[in-house]
Amino acid sequence: MKAFATGLLVLAMAVFLVARHYETQHLWVGYLRAFSEAAMVGALADWFAVTALFRHPLRLPIPHTAIIPNRKDEIGRGLGEFVQGNFLTAEVLVPKIRAAHLADRISRWLRHDDVARRVVATFADGARKALQGVNDSEMSALVGERLRSTLEQKPIAPLVGRALHALGDEGRRDHAFDIVIARTHATLLDNREKLRSQFEQESPWWLPERVDTKVFDRLFLGVARVLTDMHADRFHPLRTALVARFERFGRDLQNDPATIAKGEELKVRLLTNETVDHWASQAWVALRAEIVHQLEDPRSAGRVRGQQALVAFAERITSDDSMRAQIDERIERFVVAGLARSGNEVADLIATTVARWESADTVERIENQIGRDLQFIRINGTLVGGLAGLLIHTLTHL
Repeated sequence: MKAFATGLLVLAMAVFLVARHYETQHLWVGYLRAFSEAAMVGALADWFAVTALFRHPLRLPIPHTAIIPNRKDEIGRGLGEFVQGNFLTAEVLVPKIRAAHLADRISRWLRHDDVARRVVATFADGARKALQGVNDSEMSALVGERLRSTLEQKPIAPLVGRALHALGDEGRRDHAFDIVIARTHATLLDNREKLRSQFEQESPWWLPERVDTKVFDRLFLGVARVLTDMHADRFHPLRTALVARFERFGRDLQNDPATIAKGEELKVRLLTNETVDHWASQAWVALRAEIVHQLEDPRSAGRVRGQQALVAFAERITSDDSMRAQIDERIERFVVAGLARSGNEVADLIATTVARWESADTVERIENQIGRDLQFIRINGTLVGGLAGLLIHTLTHL
């Protein structure tokens, strides 16, 4: 575009020289000479004006030239204030937000399973990295402190009693007993030799070894058989008695002052023991490992439930007009509050960014952005100047 505009100036000069030579021979050539002469003046004037924005014309330090490099910082501040005052305002953005119906768009977007999967995956990745950066010792100490604080404020016995009462449903209670009996039976079998050794050490020295073995085997098998029968028969007398004692113990934990007092004594001993800290540390490590596993595995129950919850939430937004209105209103309030807090920061960001640019870099950025249109100023100046000169010459003759 620079070459084209400069080419028009050269063309006007050539036409002027030719017309000047033949002006005395033909009357109409005078009009051509006037046009080309004024076109040169217009082209030179607009070349000076455009060039003065970016640099000194002909590298001469003429006052009020090279405006952009000399006033770069002021331009940056002015641009930041202009953007803040004319674009980052509630009057401008709130109508746009309302017209966009963002809640409806969000719901349509989240209804797709692949979108919900990507959203959950992004959240899971961020949460996993955050958890991996947590200091285990500090977090374990925090868990221990919160546990102590919670236990110190409330009696422990009624809390345990209510937890046991929650197992009062027959299905849950029987399932819990099945687990306890099965684990007890497995533990008994796994430690048979240890128990045999302990029995032999505790038995009288004068008792023959064969007798020890037979007595132990009979006792061991008897206990194992009882546990097997209790697991198979939910109406086994011993199991029924244990269930009744279990239920009575749960009621005593909630209502019996003596049992509650014993629970408090046990709680105090536990809180003053280092076991709580050890348990809190193990609980935190185990909890974090399980959470990280849930976050890493795309097919984990946690991530699948998260995806389902997102889709269900999106469907609810779609069907609930009042919820959509509330979400849109909250987005508006959030944007307005953000503008109040960050409007000046955006203006400062623009100003400081422009201030960091080198003068030559600033000139190149701006000239590459708007330079093409500025060259049209030179082209128009050449043509308009020529037409003005032609008009003046015509009026002079008239």
